Amino acid sequence: MAKTSKHIGAGVKRAKKGVKTPKKAQNDMFTFCIKQKIGVECVREHRFHPDRLWRFDYAIPSLRIAIEIDGGVWINGRHNRASGYLGDMEKFNAAATLGWVVLKFTPQEQYTRKAFDLITATVANAMKGKSEDDD
Repeated sequence: MAKTSKHIGAGVKRAKKGVKTPKKAQNDMFTFCIKQKIGVECVREHRFHPDRLWRFDYAIPSLRIAIEIDGGVWINGRHNRASGYLGDMEKFNAAATLGWVVLKFTPQEQYTRKAFDLITATVANAMKGKSEDDD
């Protein structure tokens, strides 16, 4: 009998060392909507920490605003289990020490008026603070 693996990625060929895998696109529908509705550049998968490999789902780097989309809130997903929750705390605390504001939404909230109003207000507040710093 053939040996089977419970690992989801079992049997999937991995890239050889030194071979670059394609990067995810930096823009998608959400980044497009942010640009069109709010007028600021937003990118996906932004690496924000100088030493750790942490990334934000979305970020407006010029204003240090991060947008995290946390799924699985009703099914005990990664962000709700102890190890995931503790890892998120470490990541978000590190982000705060670097001056980042982190907004969190569920996938169901991501494209809502409520989410865009909150992002808009956060951008306006950050721009106001930035212009006061320039004075």
